Amino acid sequence: MGVKGVLFFLLRVAVALGILFYLLKKIPISRVIDSLLSVNVGFVFSAFLASILLQLVLAYRLRLLTEKQKINISTFDLFGINLSAVFYGLFLPGGNLTGGVVRFYKLSGLSDSRVGILVSIVFDRVVATVTLCVIGGFFWLFDFSNLTTVSIIAFIGGLFLGCAGFFSRKVIFNKRWEKVSLVSKRFRSLYLSLSRYRHLSPGFILLVVSISLVAQLFGVFIYYVLAASLKLELSFVTIGWIRSAVVLATMFPVSFSGLGIREGVLLVLLKPFEVSEKEALALSFLVFCTTLLLIGIIGGILEGKRFLVNRTDYL
Repeated sequence: MGVKGVLFFLLRVAVALGILFYLLKKIPISRVIDSLLSVNVGFVFSAFLASILLQLVLAYRLRLLTEKQKINISTFDLFGINLSAVFYGLFLPGGNLTGGVVRFYKLSGLSDSRVGILVSIVFDRVVATVTLCVIGGFFWLFDFSNLTTVSIIAFIGGLFLGCAGFFSRKVIFNKRWEKVSLVSKRFRSLYLSLSRYRHLSPGFILLVVSISLVAQLFGVFIYYVLAASLKLELSFVTIGWIRSAVVLATMFPVSFSGLGIREGVLLVLLKPFEVSEKEALALSFLVFCTTLLLIGIIGGILEGKRFLVNRTDYL
């Protein structure tokens, strides 16, 4: 890690600690602990199991995308890599970018097609982000539906999809890349990898989109169960768009594992629903523990086991 990386890491830690310090100074931690002590443990455990299943679903989606690149890696191997990525994302700088780098590094050890792996990971992230926005917008419309709002959202959504389609067709999948690839070997493998996603069958696209939607619904279920464990009276629909907003906000690498950002967003969005500040912070803590910390610990155990096996083989 270079000097810039260390400084960026320290900056993110400072942002996270600064926001948390402000929130905990405003909201006594004893009140948050009281809320956590009253949770339904069974619900929290169910959310944890759902988080594991979610990682398995995400691994299956990535396997489908890597198969299109002629890369054969089992869902179980990808599942382990996903858990390891969560583990490293807990303390390494870069947030979600770190997860992508870890996946790329580990997948590169299982296949020689590094460009194919990179394209698969990027495509996977794009699909995940788009479906996250779609699910969030869908639930938000149901929660605050009126003709004007629906019209505005439909227009913006149509404009976004139109721009995305134009960009994909005219830039990413442009046949001019083929001419470039003939001249430059550096672009040849990139062109070949992109071309494999140019003519995907409707059935395959439907399968990937369906898996992505299922993954997002798993995520909403996790938030909903955790909210229910605190006896918060929030509908599944409300939780659906709030989760999308939280996940989108924590994607930006300005904090440490989303700490501080997650709490702030939940405090703001849950306030109109008469959720107290201590309950919002308690929910944020449960979300962090079940979707990141515990999953990351499992990934760390797998990494430790892999390290010991490799060391034994070396000896």
